[in-house]
Amino acid sequence: MQPMPNASRGISAIPRFLGLGILNMVLTLSLLIIGTPVGWVIVFLLWFDAIVYCWFSLRERALLAGFLVSFFVFLLGRQVLINVFKYRIEVNDPKGEIHLQLSLAIALASLLIFYIIVEKMSKKPVFPVGNLQNSARGRSITSAASVVFFVSLAVAFLSVSVRALFVLRYGYVAKNIEYYSAYLPSHPIWYVADKVEQIANVSFWILLGSLPPKRTMRIAIPLYLLYLTSTLVTGQRTIFTTGCMAIGIYLISRYGLSENRQKTGIKYILLAIVAIPLVTLLLSWVANWRGLGGGGDTPIQRMLNFVYDQGVSSRVIYNAYVNHDSLPTNLNPLLEWTRTGWVARLLGYTVNAGNTVDHALDGSSFTHALGYTILPDSYLQGDAPGTSFVAEFYFQGGFPLLVIGCGVLAFLLQRCCQLDPKRPVLTGIKIAVMPTLLFMPRGAVSSPLTFWLAPSTLATVGFVVLLSAAVQRSVIGELTTYKLPGISELYQN
Repeated sequence: MQPMPNASRGISAIPRFLGLGILNMVLTLSLLIIGTPVGWVIVFLLWFDAIVYCWFSLRERALLAGFLVSFFVFLLGRQVLINVFKYRIEVNDPKGEIHLQLSLAIALASLLIFYIIVEKMSKKPVFPVGNLQNSARGRSITSAASVVFFVSLAVAFLSVSVRALFVLRYGYVAKNIEYYSAYLPSHPIWYVADKVEQIANVSFWILLGSLPPKRTMRIAIPLYLLYLTSTLVTGQRTIFTTGCMAIGIYLISRYGLSENRQKTGIKYILLAIVAIPLVTLLLSWVANWRGLGGGGDTPIQRMLNFVYDQGVSSRVIYNAYVNHDSLPTNLNPLLEWTRTGWVARLLGYTVNAGNTVDHALDGSSFTHALGYTILPDSYLQGDAPGTSFVAEFYFQGGFPLLVIGCGVLAFLLQRCCQLDPKRPVLTGIKIAVMPTLLFMPRGAVSSPLTFWLAPSTLATVGFVVLLSAAVQRSVIGELTTYKLPGISELYQN
């Protein structure tokens, strides 16, 4: 008689729910005893339960777990320091504070509920075993994407060096005012290099989407990590942090932790315990170097200040609520993608760049509009408070749109880390947006669509597809496989 897998699964789940329930009770009592407001207790528990949900099936939910980490860093870390550890306590408007708690609770609950629904309705993800490539199509995409990536990456390093020299000479905030609006358009070579850098980013993810062999990954990933690290010299931290997180999510989604999960899981936990403080200190140094916080007399104080400063996105939700009536009446964050790039030019809109009055008042950019509204002088000098998908959804349609928007976000988080060896290009396009999704707690709601419609994205996909067709027909395949020594080994398993 065969066992009943569903019944055994249900029985094994009972201890999990009991343990989670007991842990929730302990955390609730502990937070209440130390004086944490009830609203924040609910928010913290929702986030904790969502993380535990991801851990039960981390390989399938790696992107959701990464998003929740970003959610904590940008929206909750500051509130934990204030409300749990009583660090740099702020005095806020009571209505604004309640709105912030309610917004975060609704966002987390909606995201988790919709994710569970989408996961139940979806087909079981296809997870390749080892470094398997299932089709000639996948191998041709690997060859084509490798050529595009390695060539464009060399130009990307040149583009980063130009930005770094500009920042070292004029300061970090000057980049937001003059670099993209004046300096870059007046230097065609550097403008082209900037666009090629974007191609390098897209082609890297298309390469990984083709599920290349490990030998290819051992070359491509370290080079890309070197590129990500080099971007720190420009004062930017987003490219580095979201890129590294996305690579980790890809590796977990493709391979899992390892065949020996227990030993490898402990190894990764220990590695994270050591790495997180070191990375935090590095990023706090970058923040201090560019003159936007991150200071402190001791390493502990530097890390605390860094976590506190990163939580500024929670202030965005608060400030957007209390300054709602002062924001431009024509502001439409959901349609920001129509005011940038070729779409804006096609529709007859002026494309604004940098921190300018026109961009703030007529660009449908929430971060620019809010920055100019609450801190006009700082904004025009190059600073900006950022934005958050929570604030933008609420501004556009209140709590109902926030719930619906979190449903769409849950769909993207569930689908964009599914790897399909039969559709390498589509898989590459999906995983290429992972860094953008990871930044959405501090980014715009239209950012995924803006990324997919960007000329650099469309051009990269088109060129890789055409080049792969040539490879598949052996026009380039024979050349790279037989005539160039050493290249054939790159694509062997």
